[in-house]
Amino acid sequence: MRSRDLITQALILAALAFGVNAGAPKEDPILLDPIPYAPQALEVQAEEPEMVSLGEFKLTAYCSCSKCCGVYGEDRPRDREGRPIVKTADGNIAEQGVTVAAPKDFPFGTELTIDGHTYTVQDRGGAIKDNHIDIYFDNHRDAQEFGVRYAEVYIKNK
Repeated sequence: MRSRDLITQALILAALAFGVNAGAPKEDPILLDPIPYAPQALEVQAEEPEMVSLGEFKLTAYCSCSKCCGVYGEDRPRDREGRPIVKTADGNIAEQGVTVAAPKDFPFGTELTIDGHTYTVQDRGGAIKDNHIDIYFDNHRDAQEFGVRYAEVYIKNK
């Protein structure tokens, strides 16, 4: 089949799909020859946003206990397994591997990448200022093991 025939068939199909003959009496559908060659759809690859360094930050860790959270760590509600339910400053429930507390310069929901892992700013803290990020852990032992570190922090350039 010649390319002109392919174009004609494509135009007819488009006209039928968009109802060009909407006012015309209905007829039996036009049966077209099958297209012997259909080129594959072009793959469109979305570019990954560039990661921009925000510089080196002091990284600390916290959990739900009163040693880490002061009065905010006392009398927390409990889930069915007896674990404390930790509400973050933005109203979410804190989740290890997701939640970080960051300075007010970072709007809630900002995604920060630290050591190849992406976290979401969901919390604040009185001591969290300047280049300081506090990473949430489910328990005090893990938070203590994390300790204090320094690492480069990245944000996606949109």
